[in-house]
Amino acid sequence: MRTRSTVTLLFLLGVAACGDETTNTAPRSTESVAMRAAKTSGPTDPTATWKFPLSDAGLAIQSDHQYSDGTSSVYANGVCNVTTTIFATTEKSNSGDATLSTGNPSAKCSRRVHVVFPDGSSESLPMFSNLRAIENTTYLIPIGATVLRQLHIGNTWPNVISRCDGLVWGYGVANDIAAGSDSVWVNRVDASTWHVFSQDAPRNLAWCKATGELFPMPVDFTVVSSRPLP
Repeated sequence: MRTRSTVTLLFLLGVAACGDETTNTAPRSTESVAMRAAKTSGPTDPTATWKFPLSDAGLAIQSDHQYSDGTSSVYANGVCNVTTTIFATTEKSNSGDATLSTGNPSAKCSRRVHVVFPDGSSESLPMFSNLRAIENTTYLIPIGATVLRQLHIGNTWPNVISRCDGLVWGYGVANDIAAGSDSVWVNRVDASTWHVFSQDAPRNLAWCKATGELFPMPVDFTVVSSRPLP
């Protein structure tokens, strides 16, 4: 016959055994999780917000005038299928390019740009834009400096018909296309902001991808990084 002390002893042994079973699988320590994160994490590319002025008479690339902040039409990453990246780190290409895609034009929410040609014709298109080489881990545009850079603005959707399929300002980068065209100015305003604008006429020519023609196509917009860069 078991005494009360015997039952108590058996109960305590059982608790101890359960405790041993629980501790046989070591819990993740804070240190080990942090160490694993440090091994797999690294620098990440910022996103960007592209701002096109609402007062755009005379500009060849005009916004759809949606998502206004009062002075600009704002194309922000993750809003209405817009995606943006500044490839400023080794996370992906480290190219230094800033890109903007307005996404699928058939989506429920989609953005476009208005392209105005010198002859007065115009078209409203989805857009993929690439501003070349503004910052990566080996070079940057110093704050306050203004440099010439190549700009691509194009239509990448095969079911959308456009006059040029794409426009390029500046020769000599990306397969040496766009001979005779003119690069755009890029002014580094601060650690997060680049102001992009055409050279004065007649040095504001863009190259038409579909036909090889050159058109005076003035542009003016701003790219704002999601975080400051060196």
